[in-house]
Amino acid sequence: MEIGDNFVVNGEEGNNEGQDFWLIYCTKYLHIVKKELKCKWGIEFEDKDEVVVGKYYQKWKDSNSSYILFKDSHVEYMYAHLVKAIKFFMPPKNHRVFGNDAIFELPPNAVTSIHLAIVLLDDDE
Repeated sequence: MEIGDNFVVNGEEGNNEGQDFWLIYCTKYLHIVKKELKCKWGIEFEDKDEVVVGKYYQKWKDSNSSYILFKDSHVEYMYAHLVKAIKFFMPPKNHRVFGNDAIFELPPNAVTSIHLAIVLLDDDE
């Protein structure tokens, strides 16, 4: 995985947004934590944990294909083993919101690939 790649982690069962997965934009590739840290969401990481860092795409309104990547949002750390699908393209739409943040489209073929990756990888666990 490289900086700028899009990737997916599973959504928690029963999450308040009803999402199967979370879309993330990679801001720091796979690396090993050098000291304990606690992320914004309260997840604690220990020395030598493998993590990736990124920013969440937020679903835009009721659309299943439109997502906003907020330039000023917090970065999120996540365990590398939770990454389910990587390197799918999300083209920008010709529309911006709020502080000039872009809206991106999740194409149907990417959704199909993501669901397939989630199912296949979950079956292996």
